[in-house]
Amino acid sequence: MRSTAWLSDILTAATGRRIGVEQITDDAMRTQLHQAGMTESLVEAVIGMSTGLREDFVPEQRRSLRTTTPTTLATWAYDHLRHRLADAS
Repeated sequence: MRSTAWLSDILTAATGRRIGVEQITDDAMRTQLHQAGMTESLVEAVIGMSTGLREDFVPEQRRSLRTTTPTTLATWAYDHLRHRLADAS
């Protein structure tokens, strides 16, 4: 599995807050998602996606210019996450 430090670096830069990355078990993630108010089916969908990514899932339809947006994690974080954190302060 590759390092996740780049994720925390991007999110820290975008939000202005130190963001850390911690790997947790699937059961711990289920508990946290339930506590956040997600339904059972949504929790299992998120767990399925994270399990697939962890186990080198290959999608049925390959990514292409038609199916891939140009949005990077950094762009999304600046556009959507940063202002929400500022509003919550």
